[in-house]
Amino acid sequence: MLSEWKYCGPLIHGPQTPGVFCVQPSGPVEIAPGRWLCLYSMVDGRGHDANCGVFAQLRADAPDGPVLKARVLVPGGDGTNYFPLEDGEEYFRCAGQAHLFGSQKTGVFAVTYYQHAQKWVNGVLQNPGSYFWRKQHGSMLMSRTLRLCMLQLEYDAPADDWKIVEEPHLLTQAGWEDSPDAFCEFGPGFSLNHALEPPVPLDDDGTEFLEYLTITAYDDPYAISGHGTIVPVRYKFDPATRRYRWVQTGKRWRDGNDTLGEASIVRMPDGSGDFLISVRQFLGGGDIILARVSDPFKTGISKVYRYKGSSAPRTLGVRSDGLMRLFINDSDRSPYHHERNPVYEFQIYPDLRLGEPQIIADAVQYALPWPEPFLDMGRYLEYAPGKEMLSFRAFDRVQVVGNEGTEPLSAEAAELSGVHYLKADF
Repeated sequence: MLSEWKYCGPLIHGPQTPGVFCVQPSGPVEIAPGRWLCLYSMVDGRGHDANCGVFAQLRADAPDGPVLKARVLVPGGDGTNYFPLEDGEEYFRCAGQAHLFGSQKTGVFAVTYYQHAQKWVNGVLQNPGSYFWRKQHGSMLMSRTLRLCMLQLEYDAPADDWKIVEEPHLLTQAGWEDSPDAFCEFGPGFSLNHALEPPVPLDDDGTEFLEYLTITAYDDPYAISGHGTIVPVRYKFDPATRRYRWVQTGKRWRDGNDTLGEASIVRMPDGSGDFLISVRQFLGGGDIILARVSDPFKTGISKVYRYKGSSAPRTLGVRSDGLMRLFINDSDRSPYHHERNPVYEFQIYPDLRLGEPQIIADAVQYALPWPEPFLDMGRYLEYAPGKEMLSFRAFDRVQVVGNEGTEPLSAEAAELSGVHYLKADF
């Protein structure tokens, strides 16, 4: 039985600094008993997909409990002149799409996030993966500056706070730390991009994790905006250094000539140990692509299940009673023909068939004051037995495209922009 979701309003909202909003939730993760760390990518509404850092909150008792601490974890945006590309231009750091993983048993938690160069063009902070940028300047700036970074932190009990125990650095496969031009065994000439959901644990102690990252060759003819091929990677906790490290890399994969990225991965709930993977298709028909994988590093992805869908982001969620679901937007199904409203939920059956979609979040139904609402990038969490939560990005399209040819938001619309959420009991 699908969940009976209840809309709970904003989890975090309003500008944190002028024009900058916390969106794209990650986690939350319980880093100590009764202490939940919530991460949000910040976006500059003057830019095109201009992620400008990572914001963190420590909450008490529950993922939506009282906020104990809150501050910027990773800076970005037009205050960070980060990329001296030696071409006489001024670039800034785009940083966001954070993920958090780790374990109370290890006591350490890793945060990964992406970064790349961006710059002001005609009053808009342009993402070099945007259509405008690619049309005018090509995609090489995106490819050559797109990387993932990692920092690591612990819960500081005396301060009732988190503390960074390893400063931010470029994410690199173990053994390649000293390479001047390669970050993994594939060698030079590749970009490294984020998954859409955090890694999944491979053991009960949280010492090993699996994730599908996007690693794409600069000269890939089907690449777009840092997307192209996905790759399984394994992280392992080193008890000697008390740090997580990227220790294994699988084979790059795509289905035909698809441009793929932003993978999500969960454990199949049937006890087999297999994984369910969902991948976003960026060019083509925008299919829903699912795969069941037994061993990502030996056998990899073999059989793929494809369904008509959209090119919008999609995520997975598995309940403790075995219910598997996919969360996605679909402009063809939308009663408003909106590309990111409403949010649909599909049940995924054990044979990876999809059930009929159900609308679970609708900005029009909630009377939210955005002309072109974006409710997307849902993050699922069963935070206690029988209690679940779905948080999602909630704002207007104008905050993604950088006010290009559109009217600015009203004060009410800006104040409600942020991360909203649903809850349910089962």
